[in-house]
Amino acid sequence: MNFPRNLLMPSSELRKKLDKIEKVFDADQVLAMDVDQSVIVDYYTQSNPGYSQFHSTDGSVHMALNFDGKFDQQGYYGQAKLVQQQIDQINPTQVLELACGKGFNSVYLATQNPDIEFLGLDLTPVHVEIASQTARDRDLKNLMIQQGDFHHLNYPDHSLDIIFVVESLCHATNTPQVLEESHRVLRPGGMFIVIDGFRKKPSEAITEDEQKAAILVEKAMAVEKGLTLDDFLNLAHQAGFADQDYQDLSDAIMPNLKRLEGLARKFFRFPFLARRTAKLLPPYLVKNTIAGLLMPTTVSNGIHGYFVVNLTKDQ
Repeated sequence: MNFPRNLLMPSSELRKKLDKIEKVFDADQVLAMDVDQSVIVDYYTQSNPGYSQFHSTDGSVHMALNFDGKFDQQGYYGQAKLVQQQIDQINPTQVLELACGKGFNSVYLATQNPDIEFLGLDLTPVHVEIASQTARDRDLKNLMIQQGDFHHLNYPDHSLDIIFVVESLCHATNTPQVLEESHRVLRPGGMFIVIDGFRKKPSEAITEDEQKAAILVEKAMAVEKGLTLDDFLNLAHQAGFADQDYQDLSDAIMPNLKRLEGLARKFFRFPFLARRTAKLLPPYLVKNTIAGLLMPTTVSNGIHGYFVVNLTKDQ
């Protein structure tokens, strides 16, 4: 996607943001973080209060899609509506959400499609508990939530019509394995829908500060290393997904990103107070401010992008 020139962030402005972060955090320590599954669980467990208070009171842990350029919480349903478009075309009997979080998308879709069986899988116990309780509270007998690892799917071969994952495949420690497992359990003609952030430029195509900002964003959000979209599509092809299409949704998340940037700027305004606050709050929760400050820059400058990718298993 080519952003208008007046939206591109000058390198001096990116450096100012990095300076703000380095006055509060040990940036080298953040850059050197090793992210494994235990870190991912801790990240979401510790971040849950922040997501609930500052992001979405309804349980969304993903970005809102606002195509008109104005933030609106109804945009949190945007990803589920993209999945619904494919449901309407395929007419599935079983749909699985990988890394379903607190169940926001699966609850919405199960409510809209009472004759379809929905399955939700998540690694984080607190997410499974919240999602399961929500399904019970709403008497959604067509939605079952389980704790599990999307690297190892406990479903028979060729058993599911649609699998989807929102802003979570980036956490995979072995992306090819997740793709292969998803391909295995999909029926012929089934679809794997991936809605996530990817690098738009390889490391060698960006400046040193841009590379630093990209890694800080990823590590702050418990992502070990961001894949480029091209690399991901190549891995999907190797896993057997020959039919691929994608859409760049980066513009649609910018209103949400700008809102989060405003909150992050308040945190970084007074470095001394920010450092003291950082010592009192759970570490993974407070590191979200790093991504909040930097992501409008990395997205508007085309370092990161946000995409929906539809992968279809051959008939």
